[in-house]
Amino acid sequence: MRAATRKWHRYIALYSSWLVILSSLSGTILLLKHPIISLMVCSGARFEKTGDVDYYGKGLDHIHTHWGGEKIKYLKVPNQEEPYWSLWLESGERILLDLDQLKPITKNLAVVDWMDFVFQLHADLFSGITGQVVLLVFTLSLLYLFFSGLFLWWPSRKTLSLNTRKKSPLVKHRNLGVFAFSGLLVVSLTGGVMLTKKVARKAFSSPRAIPTQAVSPQLIDTSPILQPSRLLEVAVGQIPLSIPSYVWLPKPEKKKAKFRLRLDGEWHLNGKTNATVDARTGTLLELQRSDQVSIYQKLLNLMWPIHSGRGLPVYYSTILFLVGIALLRLLYTGLLSWKKRKKGKKINRVGIVVGKKTTP
Repeated sequence: MRAATRKWHRYIALYSSWLVILSSLSGTILLLKHPIISLMVCSGARFEKTGDVDYYGKGLDHIHTHWGGEKIKYLKVPNQEEPYWSLWLESGERILLDLDQLKPITKNLAVVDWMDFVFQLHADLFSGITGQVVLLVFTLSLLYLFFSGLFLWWPSRKTLSLNTRKKSPLVKHRNLGVFAFSGLLVVSLTGGVMLTKKVARKAFSSPRAIPTQAVSPQLIDTSPILQPSRLLEVAVGQIPLSIPSYVWLPKPEKKKAKFRLRLDGEWHLNGKTNATVDARTGTLLELQRSDQVSIYQKLLNLMWPIHSGRGLPVYYSTILFLVGIALLRLLYTGLLSWKKRKKGKKINRVGIVVGKKTTP
């Protein structure tokens, strides 16, 4: 059994090595995404008005007046990790606005595009659900590698040591795998759960109906709407100490505003509470609180912050960064050990023994 396990461990690691490199590199880069954008795009700006509803409201009013709700698909308010306003337009364009004057940021926007490129590579390999299925299979393969590696290491557990400077690549590979096992398991499990959720949603959800007829201008409700700041007050007023993240402004054909809120003490940086407000009357239409869902849903809501480190202390993100480096190091030492073993077999086939010459 041990020989078969070692064989499959080696084969799976070799054939999935390219995905190990892509996922590890992209994941570690994404851990630095927002510090890099803050430094290179926002000139090191800091957001110090977290929870200031008046600031959020004035910003929303300004954006609604100057950009128009019909042009904006949705937007995101600033936070400590993202010191800028983000606007996603109906045209597909993304605009970043500075904190003070809410003017478009034009400096080093290529950095933002590059980070979006890395994110898509990490999330679905630019292939949508196909890429997500590939990554899900890869995640299951990683779990096999972790547990099979632990199984293969167990007989030599008494030799575990942090000092591996003069050890063989195989010993370095085994010891590093043991020390990084917990972190690798957490990252892989959380990533696998999120991928499973996305794949299942796309595979089993019914396709959206495609409208066959445009909305007549006469059918559009032209009644006045309240200022976004007033609508925000209604949403936040339902949950004291909550902080908005994503906002869907009302449109001419849809007199509703939707707010994503982060509850006090919630791990998820963007929050998972949704509040929908009637833009004409300021009446709360719907409130879905993340602290009133099932335990299963609460666990699902924890997957993203645990996997990405977003919204959690800096030391946790540092641990995730080291886990990503450890996975690359495991691949490197594993390949060295495999190359050394393969070279040894080749030498034996031609009849050469270390320290002695023989004839084939």
